[in-house]
Amino acid sequence: AYEMVTEQEAQFVLDYGASYCKAMPNMVSYGPIFPGMEDKCHQTDEYMPLEKMEQMYDILETALAAIVLSELSMKPSEQQPTE
Repeated sequence: AYEMVTEQEAQFVLDYGASYCKAMPNMVSYGPIFPGMEDKCHQTDEYMPLEKMEQMYDILETALAAIVLSELSMKPSEQQPTE
């Protein structure tokens, strides 16, 4: 999704926020720090330029659509509802 929206190669960088993902199964941490941006994550006066915020939303929308519309998500669940 990142590459589709930004037309740039995605690069994995491990940094903040990974700890809570280790505690949850099937979890991915995504922090929107784009190339050339100053990292103000969890600091005083944290901000993100509006243009980058909109790009982040486009990336998340693209990723969620791919998951929801995937063939795997259309298969019936093997779990039976509990009452």
